[in-house]
Amino acid sequence: MNSIAQDSGDEIAKTATTSTTGSDPSKGSDISKDAATDQQKRSEQDAAQRRRAAEGADAAEQGRAREVGSSTLADTWHGGGGADRRLLVIALDGATPELALGAWRTQLRTIELLTERGLRGRLRSSTPWASLPAWLSLFSGLDPGQLGVYAPAQRPNRSYAAPMRVDSRAVRASRVWETLGRAGKRVAVLAVPATSPVAPINGQIIGDQADTAPASFQRQVELWRSDEPASQPAGGDDLDRIIGNAYSQAEQRFRLARRMLARTSYDCFVLYDSGIATVQRALWHALDVTHLRYRPGHPFATAISAFYQFIDEQIGDLLELVDDQTIVAVVSACGAQALDGELALNDWLIDQGELRLLAAPARPTPLAECAVDWAGTRAWAADNGTIYLNLAGREPHGAVPADQAAALLASLAARLQALRLPTGARADAPAFDARRPAELYSTVSGIAPDLLLIGREPGWRTSAIVGQRNTWLTAQADALDSACDSPDGMFVLYDPQQPGGGRELDGATIYDIVPTLLALFDVRPGPHARGQVLTTRAL
Repeated sequence: MNSIAQDSGDEIAKTATTSTTGSDPSKGSDISKDAATDQQKRSEQDAAQRRRAAEGADAAEQGRAREVGSSTLADTWHGGGGADRRLLVIALDGATPELALGAWRTQLRTIELLTERGLRGRLRSSTPWASLPAWLSLFSGLDPGQLGVYAPAQRPNRSYAAPMRVDSRAVRASRVWETLGRAGKRVAVLAVPATSPVAPINGQIIGDQADTAPASFQRQVELWRSDEPASQPAGGDDLDRIIGNAYSQAEQRFRLARRMLARTSYDCFVLYDSGIATVQRALWHALDVTHLRYRPGHPFATAISAFYQFIDEQIGDLLELVDDQTIVAVVSACGAQALDGELALNDWLIDQGELRLLAAPARPTPLAECAVDWAGTRAWAADNGTIYLNLAGREPHGAVPADQAAALLASLAARLQALRLPTGARADAPAFDARRPAELYSTVSGIAPDLLLIGREPGWRTSAIVGQRNTWLTAQADALDSACDSPDGMFVLYDPQQPGGGRELDGATIYDIVPTLLALFDVRPGPHARGQVLTTRAL
């Protein structure tokens, strides 16, 4: 058993119902101390009931694992090797350094022990930062230009078709488990973004859409799922359902991870969960006293801290299955911050005369569903601040001659960078930078945007939806998410054989994770990887 798991013991919170204090994660404000109301208590009681059922299933599964020939769970992790190093990577979408490594660290007993004995720090994300492209960069060591992935959904070709969700077919670069697999290491991947449709690896994979490889492992997973505790639908309103579903999904993923580790030996195991990001998007305004929608006494004031503690407990349980030859990494590709508002970018382009519609939509609508006058359109926007020119000879009905493209891009950039935030937010502050991909990346591949709009002020992003009530939307007046991605993720790295002594490293980026993890196995990243090994002395 890993010494972190031994020391955690019963100290890990089992109900996570206490109120939390500390500094605001993005703005330095105090965190609400309000007690949870009956509504939140119902959510937590439901989660506790599901955990008890899951623990019973885990105990039965671990018993079966011992019956098939393993004297201890640690032995199955070793696979009989004993001396070989192992790696467990826990990827937590939205895990915010100001909370997990700052205000709440002492309440997250497992993470606190990992940080006390290992290394920790912030990870600067990719530019522009958004969860899915950032995770691709973190696990490949390449930037969006090298990957050719600039947003969670993007153009499949040069047509005007609707953007398509990025999946594994859009990722041609090798990710860390594929590199290790080619080096002869046995790997496992569970629910990592853009891994479906699954492709065979040197080990076992459950994709982010729950498809599985190889076929023999798929049959085992189906048996496990048939043995899942009965799932009770979350009651209450939308927030109850969001929280309940986040708990349920995280429980299922960590339980699958425990079952996999109890039966099979891996050199590298990668587990991903999105629950923290989901709960933060719904409830950041209940936590952050400077949020535009904050009101004292919110019934879910402690829901985010409770979920962090729940995930910390799940990590502690997972560490029960590893030994002192196992290096543990906890990472996030982006954090979270209060969402103050959005610029309706396509509506702005319509106001500027650059995007023309044949008919205005009756309600906020994706551009692909609008009647666009493509012959009269010079530019339009998609997700994540991506702007495309309707270039003659490139797009089907291109309206911008090639010799005018540079001038139009310069004009768009100047107008966008002249925008100031609306009154009542941080009036007169520059809202965005407008950059060409070639200015940001050494290589530009794929169906790249012609311009990228990058937020300069915290809490502001763009929207590609057409027909909004206003060009500027605010969290106070409009139905927006409560939180958005922030440009700093986090890492914790603990090697029980060579502890880091609780050191905090500055200046790390998400591109450093791949070379750092590969160095543990004396495997070199590809020639185009951007990052470097975070430290050699402590590993």
